[in-house]
Amino acid sequence: MFKKITSFVFLLLLTVGLVACGNNQEGESEGSTDKATSDSANQTQVDISDEEKMESDAVVAVVNGEELLGNDYNTVYTQTKTLLQEQGQDVKDQEMVKEQALNALVSQKVLSQDAAAKGIEVTASDVDAYIEEAKAQFDSEKAFQTQLDNLNYTLESFREQVSMQLEQDAYVQQEFSNVEVTEEDVQAYYDTLTEQGNSDKLPALEDVKETIKTQLKNSQIQTKLNERIQALRDEAEIEKMI
Repeated sequence: MFKKITSFVFLLLLTVGLVACGNNQEGESEGSTDKATSDSANQTQVDISDEEKMESDAVVAVVNGEELLGNDYNTVYTQTKTLLQEQGQDVKDQEMVKEQALNALVSQKVLSQDAAAKGIEVTASDVDAYIEEAKAQFDSEKAFQTQLDNLNYTLESFREQVSMQLEQDAYVQQEFSNVEVTEEDVQAYYDTLTEQGNSDKLPALEDVKETIKTQLKNSQIQTKLNERIQALRDEAEIEKMI
């Protein structure tokens, strides 16, 4: 499986892509997140018509004076449509997919701009190392390229997305490293599961404590990141061109 690519694609969309128009999903359970993560590791290629694509050099939005081009939009559009399809949503509504993809692209940009302002940088060698680790999952260069094709990536667009994901990872580590989960938080979460009638199927708390702690920490970080992105969007000058 191409987990090195698909896992970061999912994270990219989950934490950034749908934040602007996904607030109505706040009630989704943690279990649904786990399922989506699992599904993303097996994602299949979606069909993207010429009608859905933008010219690579077309300006799709301007964020704080910086132009966002069709080439980047097309990549994010494919990611968004793939994720929505895996979630069982109707992707025949091209306007809905376009709106979410454009919001995703804008959200990525405001976060990237803030990362740059905070001195966060990703080097070419960082990206090279990540890609080499991804390639190591395959028997050959051809197999690697085939999987890129299946995910609608060129090597260039893949490098760009890797760079962005590494930047986001560094941003989270720098800005939200103080997130903590207490023993009380873990116990409360476990008690909630028990109250939902799953006590007979649940493993002992000691056996799942670290898993729950990681899940709760990731959830807190995701919430804080979404709030940060929304604040950045509120402060930004955004002009959508499509």
